Formats: sequence, structure tokens, C-alpha cells
Amino acid sequence: MSLYELKDNKRRILPLFPSADHHLAMEAVIEGRCEGKIFVDNVRTPETVAVWTAPGDEALLYLAGNSDNTSFNEQLRDYFVETIKPASIKKGLDAFQAYTTHNWVDVLHEVIFADDDTFRDRDSYYILNPTKFKTLQPNWREHIPDGFTLKRAQTADVFERAEDVSALNGLTSWKSFETFLEHGFAYYLEDDTNKIVSGCMTKFVTSSGCELAIGTNGKYRRRGFATLVGCATVSEALQKGLKVIWECYHGNTASVKTNQTLGFEYLCDEYFYLGSLCESVENDLFFGYHCLTESNDPHKAAHWFKKGIALSEKENQPIPSGYNFYAACAFAVTGEHDLAFERLHLDVDGLQDANRFYDRLQSEKALDGLRGSQEFKKILQRLEELIKRNRNK
Repeated sequence: MSLYELKDNKRRILPLFPSADHHLAMEAVIEGRCEGKIFVDNVRTPETVAVWTAPGDEALLYLAGNSDNTSFNEQLRDYFVETIKPASIKKGLDAFQAYTTHNWVDVLHEVIFADDDTFRDRDSYYILNPTKFKTLQPNWREHIPDGFTLKRAQTADVFERAEDVSALNGLTSWKSFETFLEHGFAYYLEDDTNKIVSGCMTKFVTSSGCELAIGTNGKYRRRGFATLVGCATVSEALQKGLKVIWECYHGNTASVKTNQTLGFEYLCDEYFYLGSLCESVENDLFFGYHCLTESNDPHKAAHWFKKGIALSEKENQPIPSGYNFYAACAFAVTGEHDLAFERLHLDVDGLQDANRFYDRLQSEKALDGLRGSQEFKKILQRLEELIKRNRNK
């Protein structure tokens, strides 16, 4: 036996991680504020460690130390297949993220996730500059608009009512609501009908820091609401003497724009390996997007998009418009023009910003092979008519 669960003095694993300061999920597991398990090869003097936690809509695995421990790796693989994977699926999760150092890459692919597709991707981390926050947002409370009220979350029903604000939709990153009340905090904005339109909460809180989750109902975006709830949450974090971490998918310009209005500064990018726990529409579409935009492999992207589209039709699940556009790009490059036009027409059907989409069609190089066709001109004509109708409203 080379795989042991570490149940006390858990901080002994930290020297094995080259940098853990911004991984507050792992530290929350160590401090017992977040559900998770820590496995080591030796409980007294660990040289190999794996931390598993499944907060919110994420399933996270951290690996560090000696990667050549064959027995540990094989037992971790068995535990992943027999316990972690089914438990995560039962919780409603469909993907995992593995964070590890370079020496673990081969083991990750060849042993632990040998039968699963994985994709290398990265997240961006930001840390709050308190001085900058106070300079940028000195009078933020004055910007709360009439008809809206800013509140601190005090009861569990807040997280049940916030179904259209993903950041507040459930408390699954916390062991319990009681644990959240003791250590965490959240703020939300509601209108005069008590509808929650925006919210920000501490996804993780440790003895030294917190990580934020923030979101706004799609119908209320671009009105500064995320900044307001962010200001309230950051203010309390600073009062408690906590460092504040913001994590987002790299290239998420909307998220970066919001965190910069609050005084966050770039900390680092960190690569992870994304894998599937079970087949899902969202996984297939994201893998297609990743192959197209990150791996520059349109043929593999088209494969994943076809899988996702077929599964969405089988499950009667709509495809988000953004994925339709990227699927069209992949199909256009691979010469499957009929499929590309089908996706573009579907995109036009569900448009929220016709002007932006029109400009995007005109500038996207992946669509160059479609431009001279009558079908492409029909799509442009549909957009021009839609833009004209919107102007006349």
C-alpha cells in the first residue's frame, strides 16, 4: 500500500508544491473549510501528494512531489476510476482540471488518465492591490442606482433565489451553509421586486486570503452591477485583512475588465489539463473550441463539434450561439461548407448583438472560403435586415 489519506497536520504537504499561494481551493481543503481529500505516499514524511476537491462546478486535482512512485500512481488511478469519477458524476460534474508540475505530465497521460482525453489549457490569476482599489472606487456606494438595493447574504434562501446569477447559484464550494456563515461572505444586488440580478461571493476563504466568484444576470449586464457587488465583497475582505484572488479562464476579457475596475493586478498564468468525466454537450463543444483556438487543429475541432451537435440534438439541448460560430469556422476551414452555413444561420436566429456579429463575419479569416457564395450573402442580408429593424424600434 502506497496511497494513504492524510487526515491531520495537512500543511506538511505545502513544501512539495512550488507555488500554492494562489490555489486557495487546496488551502481551503487543508484548513477543513472545503470538502476534499489529501493522499500521500507516507503520512510522516510525504514525498508524493495528490489533493482532490470538487467545489462548485469544478473538479480539481493537484499533483506534486516525486512522480516516479509507480505504486502510488497506479493506486491513485484506481481510486480515480472507482471512487472520484463516479462520485463527481453523481454530483453533476462532467469534467476535471489537473494542476501539476512538468515532471508529472507523462504520468498524468500514461497512467492516471490513460483512457481519457485531456487538453492542456490555462487560467489567469489576479491579486487585489488595496491601494488601487481605494483610488479607483472611493465612492462606489453612491453609484447604486434607484430601484436597486445592495445586501449582504445572511440566509440560505439567497443562494436558492439567485438561479440566474451563476456565482450565487448554490454553495457547493463550501462544506455547509453554517461553514459559509462562519468564514465566508457574499453581497448581492436586487431590484424592487426582490429579484437578484448580480452577486459576488467568496468561493474560498482561508486564514490568509479569499477567492471571489462574481456574476450578473445576462439581462442586466453592462450596467456596472458586477463592479458594485465586487466593491462590497472586496471591502469586507480588506476589513478582515485578507488577500483577494481573482481567477478566470485566460482571454476572458469581460472578467479581466471587471477585475481591473476593482484594482486587481495580473499575478500569473497557470497551465492545467482538462479532461472529461463523462460525455456531455458542453464538454464536446469546449473541446472543439479548444482544438480550434488553442491547438490550431480545425479537423480535430470539427470532430468534437460534430459530436457535441449530435448529442445536443439527441438530448434536445440548445447550443450556445458562441459555439455555433466557432463550429462554423471549423467546418469552413475543413471544407464542410453546408455545415458551416447551417451553424451561421442558427447563430443569426439567436442573436443579441447583430452589429457585432456582422462585423465578426466580415473580419473572420476562417470564413474566407465562404464569402463569395450566395449563401453567405443571404446571411449578411439577414443581418442587415435585423440591424435595420433594431434601429427602427
